[in-house]
Amino acid sequence: MPNYNPDNQLAATIKDLSDRIGAMETHPPNIFQSIVGTAESTSSSTLTDLATVGPTVTCNIGVSGSALISISAYLGINPFTAGVNAGGYISVSVDGVPPYNYMANIISFTVSPPVSIGVAANNAASVVITGLPQGSHTFQMKYQTLNGSTVYFARRFIQIQPL
Repeated sequence: MPNYNPDNQLAATIKDLSDRIGAMETHPPNIFQSIVGTAESTSSSTLTDLATVGPTVTCNIGVSGSALISISAYLGINPFTAGVNAGGYISVSVDGVPPYNYMANIISFTVSPPVSIGVAANNAASVVITGLPQGSHTFQMKYQTLNGSTVYFARRFIQIQPL
């Protein structure tokens, strides 16, 4: 059994590691998530909300100003005009500000001609956002389509983990 005398460097290191492990066990990472299971569609070629808005998550961001954002959704595209690309995009807005840079089109699901039948797939992606001021922020999924195609979005999921 090691001697927990603070003068003993090995004992101090072991105690420090024990304290850190204890802190991790009592303070698990904060993970915030939301899901909307309803299948809804849009033909909007600009960012929009679906009939059931979201999903949306509000959480506090710490001094790092960073968060890991993970999203997923099932996207389905109806049969479309031959010779025209079709697709759907999912972005995330923060505090109501339209997505830009790496927050825009996090998920991109497109199909090219000569497909003339409906296609669908589950899609997921993650991105780290930086530069947020410390405090409460609201993250919300937004949707749009390519060339006005009708795209269905279902099982929409967002998860935020402040870093």
